[in-house]
Amino acid sequence: MAVGPAAGIHSLNPVDLMPSILFVCRANKFRSPIAAACFERALVQSGQSREWKVNSAGTWAIPGLRVPSEVARAAWAMDIDLSSHLTQAIVPSRLETYDLILVMERGQREALLVEFPYLQNRVQLLSEVVDGIPYDIPDIQALDHTPEEIARDLCELIERGFPKICELASSMSDIQP
Repeated sequence: MAVGPAAGIHSLNPVDLMPSILFVCRANKFRSPIAAACFERALVQSGQSREWKVNSAGTWAIPGLRVPSEVARAAWAMDIDLSSHLTQAIVPSRLETYDLILVMERGQREALLVEFPYLQNRVQLLSEVVDGIPYDIPDIQALDHTPEEIARDLCELIERGFPKICELASSMSDIQP
């Protein structure tokens, strides 16, 4: 019996066998790290935190930057500590290691699918997964929303959609090669 790549086994790393989610925004300084932290908190509350791989990245992120102080304050108001968060850019070779990639804006989904069409089924708009309606989640530059409002709304969206997100990621995990 063949074992290893010749047998179609890509990795025996237990992390690769977990359902995995990548939250994506533009710079990985606000929305995606908050979304990932809210999702991780929901996993802890449901007793599933050791069974999932959760991360965040940005389509135009400069790696290694800290979040701005207003973002840290908005996150802290939601009981989220982003003090150790460093921005990460999307790494093409790592994209395929995620079962579900949740983006904040329709343009981000479109851009990822233009560059990585093989991810068609995995890249989803967070609002559409949760509410069934495609809409963009505002960034910190949105003049009609404060960072605290956006962070609160984003965490509420994650909490409201937690079962749907888990179900979708788990089903995608089951069909990965």
